[in-house]
Amino acid sequence: MFPVIPGFSTGVQNGAVIPAAPGQVNSSITSIYCDYNFPLSNFTFTFPSGTSANVAVINGGVQPNNILAPGGLQVGDLLMFLVATPGNGKTIAGTALVQNAAVVAEITGIPNNAQITFATGDALNMNQTGGTNNLAAVAAAAAGVGSQVNVCRLQTVSYFLQVPPAGGTVQTPRLMRQVNGLNAVPVADGIINLQFTYDVIDSTAGTVVANQQNPIGAGESPNLIQKVNIWVMGSSPTTNGNKSQNMYLATSVSTRDMTFCNSYGYATTSCQ
Repeated sequence: MFPVIPGFSTGVQNGAVIPAAPGQVNSSITSIYCDYNFPLSNFTFTFPSGTSANVAVINGGVQPNNILAPGGLQVGDLLMFLVATPGNGKTIAGTALVQNAAVVAEITGIPNNAQITFATGDALNMNQTGGTNNLAAVAAAAAGVGSQVNVCRLQTVSYFLQVPPAGGTVQTPRLMRQVNGLNAVPVADGIINLQFTYDVIDSTAGTVVANQQNPIGAGESPNLIQKVNIWVMGSSPTTNGNKSQNMYLATSVSTRDMTFCNSYGYATTSCQ
């Protein structure tokens, strides 16, 4: 997740020392989901260039009908563009759509309610003019006959620890929250340790492997994460600058809509 958020060398990942913290390396976590509170299905998007999009309203009588309406788009938002064209398969409708382009781009400017720009050098480094998987590829695919462009605003939310610049005094570590390309904001002071681990079903044995810090590095599939375990350590204000009390808070969250694992199946591989 470093290329997305909170970014390489952001927060305590840049080697900042947190006094009285346990030896475990601090974790950060990013959650990404499609935001349906402001649907973009009432707009069409065309691409005059590889760094901009023109926006038109389909039906002015349907809300939302303005990308700048309250709760609408703003600089720093992430948009996911999916382009599909009719394929050779058959469905009930008579055609099957084949996805042939997909990209996520960060909004860097909204000159008006009919134009959006995606310049390079954005906060999350999502906008790339080089390579093949970029907005230019979406623009080329969208120009194809019968192409359909679906757009969704993503909410990319990260939590991580950060030690503010000292400025001549000892600063209290903070739990930070960052949404999309906007500036991170403090959630709580005095947080000196943050840990996330994952309970994952082993795809071969069909058994649960608990407290994995890096499931992908361990060869496990993120689709088989069954539970997320969270530990937060807080530190009380110091007494005379040298005494404090630390306390852990722990909880766990079951993940939704993950792959079902039939541990009683006859197949050699129980989970997909």
